[in-house]
Amino acid sequence: MFEKSYGNSVALSLAIFIAFFLIGWFVVAPNDEMAQPLIVAIQNEMGALSMSDDPMVLMIQIFLNNLTAALFLFLGGAVLGVVTGYVLLTNGFVIGLVMGYMTNLKGITLSLVSIVPHGIFELSAFFIASAMGFMLAESVYREYYGRGDAADTAKGLGMKFVTIVIPLLFLAAFVESFITPVLMNMVM
Repeated sequence: MFEKSYGNSVALSLAIFIAFFLIGWFVVAPNDEMAQPLIVAIQNEMGALSMSDDPMVLMIQIFLNNLTAALFLFLGGAVLGVVTGYVLLTNGFVIGLVMGYMTNLKGITLSLVSIVPHGIFELSAFFIASAMGFMLAESVYREYYGRGDAADTAKGLGMKFVTIVIPLLFLAAFVESFITPVLMNMVM
């Protein structure tokens, strides 16, 4: 039962993310009038995070920021997956928009190098966390109708979150802070 539910939840997560990634990349990014204000808003939001120039501090900041997003993806399932779906679609849209916009300005190579090295781990963690969120939503729904125990499901999923998602996020933050900048400098 777990494997089928997990597989369906991952498929749903991927479908939502990819759909909004494509909207960001192909619909909004090529349209400068729509893209420019959104890019400025994203830059302002990122600037508000006041990321450090020290790679070790930056790694911790990135890890904590991504951990917060992953927790929203997972725990958002408690409200029937509404928060999970929203966080997933906004992240897909923003990543698609930024990558599409960056590709238009700097080319596909720099765009890919800026996200793929750490994105492999980060996006995997987000998809797993969102799948867990949708599984939690299903469990809440089942419990409402007397066919399950959402607290027990949350406990089991929480253990998987700690042992799978958190290490992936830590690895992603390390790569994003120490490796991705080196690779970007190599292709610039």
